[in-house]
Amino acid sequence: CQDKPGSCPHHVWNPDWKPCADKCHNDYDCAYNEKCCRQGCGHECVAITPIKPECPNSVPSLFFKPCADKCSNDYDCAYNEKCCYQGCGRQHLSPYTDIIQPVEYKHS
Repeated sequence: CQDKPGSCPHHVWNPDWKPCADKCHNDYDCAYNEKCCRQGCGHECVAITPIKPECPNSVPSLFFKPCADKCSNDYDCAYNEKCCYQGCGRQHLSPYTDIIQPVEYKHS
C-alpha cells in the first residue's frame, strides 16, 4: 500500500502520555481524510496536514535593513503559509504568490 498524500501534523511528545498503543498500522486503517501518524509513543489516525508547496524565490534587498525572523518553521505560520528565508530573516509567506519587495532602511 502507498501512503495517502499529505503529512502528519507536528506534535510535541510527552513521556507521561499513557497508554502507548498503536490504533492503526498504515494510512488505509484510517478514514479517507486521515493518516496513521506517530503520536507520542503510538500511532493513531489524525486529520491529514496538506503538504505545503515550496517557498517563492527570494528577492534580494539592495538596501540595508535590520534582519529579524518572524517564524522558525512552517508550523509557526497560518495553515496556507510557509516560513521562508528571504535574504534577511524568515517570514510567513504564501507559497509562490507573495513577493517581498526591498525596503529601504533610512538612518536618522
